[in-house]
Amino acid sequence: MVLPVKFAVHLYQYQLILLRDMDVLAGKSRYLQIALGSLRELDTHLVISEKVGLGTHEQISPVVKDVDEVTRLIVSTINKLQAE
Repeated sequence: MVLPVKFAVHLYQYQLILLRDMDVLAGKSRYLQIALGSLRELDTHLVISEKVGLGTHEQISPVVKDVDEVTRLIVSTINKLQAE
C-alpha cells in the first residue's frame, strides 16, 4: 500500500518542478489548487486507512509527513503567486 502512495507524493513533487517552467500565472495557480485538493484527499485516505487497519502507523506516518511537506510547498507557492 505504501509504495503507490509514495509514488503519488513523488509525482506531485515532480509536477511542482515542472511548474517552474510554466509562463501563465493563472494556469499555475489553478493547477496548484487542483494538486492541493488531491493532496488533501490523499491525506484523508491515509488517515482512514490507518483507522480501519489497512496499514500500521509506522507504514503510514512517513507518507503523511511527505504529503504534509508537499502541501506546505504548494501553499507557499500559491501564496507567492498571489502576491505577484
